[in-house]
Amino acid sequence: MKKTILLYGDSNFWGHDPESYACGRVERYEKERRVAGVLGRLMPDFDVVEEALCGRTTCLSEPTLPYRNGMDYFAACLDSHNPLDWVVIMLGTNDLQRCYTFTPAYSAISMENYVKTVRSVAYARQGEPNILLVSPPHIRSCVAQGEMGIFFDKSAPERSRQLAPLYAEVARRYGCRFLDAAQWVRAGEKDGLHLDRENAAKLAQAICDAITATPE
Repeated sequence: MKKTILLYGDSNFWGHDPESYACGRVERYEKERRVAGVLGRLMPDFDVVEEALCGRTTCLSEPTLPYRNGMDYFAACLDSHNPLDWVVIMLGTNDLQRCYTFTPAYSAISMENYVKTVRSVAYARQGEPNILLVSPPHIRSCVAQGEMGIFFDKSAPERSRQLAPLYAEVARRYGCRFLDAAQWVRAGEKDGLHLDRENAAKLAQAICDAITATPE
């Protein structure tokens, strides 16, 4: 039986295509070009489950955009896809939106709660899955002037850079694997937030390498 990887994240796992703004709507990349699709080809012995939602936060709710609190659905998601071999979590970018008063340190606390949730769910057919925490790509300085400027102000890029060391410390304390996506990929110039197809493929490769790396 194939093993299973769960990707849990926001618009960059969803495959948000920033070029679609010109069409007046939000579109996503073809399934095979999204992170999950590329990862599935790189790791053919695994089924890759894509659980991604634009605007998803670590634990914050926004009344005008429901269902974005990632923690609300997380435990049910784990249970519905059980058994799992790997859980890959990349969240935190949307915590930095204008509408929230949330610091990177709080996002790291939320990630700690995700780890605790993975380890508290009863797994029917095997032990608890491995966990890979991914700090998201840095928000670029052009974000405030582009299409996403209504959501992110000029402080967002610097705050996004603070996530990686905080997430790395959570991973260290809980014995999880950690990947700093910003070391491998860069958000596009179109909106300063989303990955183009090339960088989505690079992120998939980085995740593959992090999962298959020999434990230290």
